[in-house]
Amino acid sequence: MDKFKDKWFEVVEEEMGEDVHEDQLEYLFDTKKPEELTTTEWIDRMEVICTLTASLKKNTESISERTIINKMVKKNLPIEYVKYFILQQGDKMESLKSVKKTLHTIARAHGIENKLKLKHQQQHRLKQGGKLNGTNDEKEETASKTVSSNLCGLHNRAYE
Repeated sequence: MDKFKDKWFEVVEEEMGEDVHEDQLEYLFDTKKPEELTTTEWIDRMEVICTLTASLKKNTESISERTIINKMVKKNLPIEYVKYFILQQGDKMESLKSVKKTLHTIARAHGIENKLKLKHQQQHRLKQGGKLNGTNDEKEETASKTVSSNLCGLHNRAYE
């Protein structure tokens, strides 16, 4: 089995370069949550990548859930989530399952995922040259209001 592992790491280094492990970690530490993924899908993806990075370099330890939570999830969450995540002590949680549950609850309670998807769709339509209802300035203003309104559960008549 050791011969296989040695050969595996040799092939990985030869085909992908000797810095592939560090490159993957850098990607995970620096990449914001993609708009098209829910927080659960995003965290699941990071968890899989972290598990697989151990097979990219010899004598590497797997990445702990605490590291994933503090250096990847907390750092790369959309701004709409950060305040609620910290208030719910998500950054102090020990398991990714708890973090996913907390983020899901936050998203449902504040409608964040739907607002972000709506904003993403509106921006996509604008890029495609599609029309919403009005001028380009009104379209951008509508998209930004959709996300910013009611994030803390308060109603602001100016945005209704």
